[in-house]
Amino acid sequence: MKYLRLKWMKAIITAALMLSAGICYSCSHREEGGFYGIQEETLILSGEGPSVQDGPSDSAPGETDEVQTQEEETEETGPQDSREETKTMCFVHISGAVWHPGVYELEEGSRIYQAVEAAGGFLPEADEGYLNLAALIADGMKITVLTKEEAQSAGAWEADEGGSGQQKETVSEKVNINTATKDQLMTLTGIGEVRAEDIIAYRQEHGPFRQIEDIMQVSGIKEAAFAKIKDDITV
Repeated sequence: MKYLRLKWMKAIITAALMLSAGICYSCSHREEGGFYGIQEETLILSGEGPSVQDGPSDSAPGETDEVQTQEEETEETGPQDSREETKTMCFVHISGAVWHPGVYELEEGSRIYQAVEAAGGFLPEADEGYLNLAALIADGMKITVLTKEEAQSAGAWEADEGGSGQQKETVSEKVNINTATKDQLMTLTGIGEVRAEDIIAYRQEHGPFRQIEDIMQVSGIKEAAFAKIKDDITV
């Protein structure tokens, strides 16, 4: 009887130990599985896991903005040439007592003195006071610079008492068409203000008249007009 009791006690203890071992093993397995699940979830939430990358970009960040800015600046500024004003040029023929006679291209609005400078300046024998150096040039104009000898034959320059440099007529009884002022030319029969200005412009462009008949080269003065003034003019 005593033997049977001990045998049952051993069986009960063995069963209890086995049950305890099974329970411990089961708890240990659940804890490990739970840890792995939490770890995987943590990795996914933190973004450390594998991810799908977007396709390759055509340009690096910032390049698009830079290109767009350059295009806007180009549109605002536009071609530089289109903004620049085109300068009007004119051609003048300068001859006579200058270093380099010839045809020169100058900007519109230039003066006769600039044309003389373009031709190298006056020769030593040039009469620098004969031409009005401040006069405006015109396209197609011919400028003749006279020597002192040539200017004397056309009419001498003498300064008046005020030093203004006005011309003095060498022949007092007739109007010298090479040296006369506009008012003096207007004293001639049939010569008004416009025609007097034409005579002055002609001699500035072509030089002095060689003979009185040359005045008919001026626009508006033909044989009939010349016949009225030929006895009152000289060169």
